[in-house]
Amino acid sequence: MRYRILIGFAGLVWAGTSGAVASGAADDQVLARQAAMKAMEAAMSDLRRVAAMPAEARRPRMTADIASLIARSDAAWADFGPDTAHTGRRSSAARKIWSNPDGFRAAQTNFSQAVGRLSESADAGSPEVVGERLHEVATACSGCHRNFRSLFGF
Repeated sequence: MRYRILIGFAGLVWAGTSGAVASGAADDQVLARQAAMKAMEAAMSDLRRVAAMPAEARRPRMTADIASLIARSDAAWADFGPDTAHTGRRSSAARKIWSNPDGFRAAQTNFSQAVGRLSESADAGSPEVVGERLHEVATACSGCHRNFRSLFGF
């Protein structure tokens, strides 16, 4: 009888530990996603400052910031896996991300296309054109936030 109780207790401990490990991996994804989003925000802030510079001064900084924005956005969106919906970690990601994955992917595509147009204009465009393209990127950001970000977290 004691043996059965000990085996049952060991099974409960193992089940709790394996759940914590799985939750830990999902929590790591959430933390990575949040760090990538903050880095994207920093790159956008820098791009706003750089956009008004003359083309010669603007090119190297914009190229680096745009590359960072692209890399960070790819990393951030890769960490929106189905197992990260309910990790227990506080997040501002709205549940609609997982209930409407097609809409979320469309928002990602819209953002990526806007960044691509910004990248094309960064080399040759006037500050006004670059500013317009930067506005398109910001609009894509806010559109995604409006639809797929929770104000209160969960």
